[in-house]
Amino acid sequence: MKQSRSKDSPVQAKFGPRTQAWRINLNYSTIGVNDDIDRELRSLFREKSFRLALSHALDRHAIGQSIARGPFAYPTREGF
Repeated sequence: MKQSRSKDSPVQAKFGPRTQAWRINLNYSTIGVNDDIDRELRSLFREKSFRLALSHALDRHAIGQSIARGPFAYPTREGF
């Protein structure tokens, strides 16, 4: 925070809405499949029940803390 006060600082602290959003992009494409494992993973990623389970399994607080340590933001989900 102290470093961001300087005009020549490489980082700036800007306060606005206290939310963080992130998105996980899963590869659904069947193009570029190299092996059976890739094929099965991409098939799994296309199943809504798997994507829902993944969404429930994510520790949003831990992800938020790894991005910006401290009570600066509230993690939120951006749609799958």
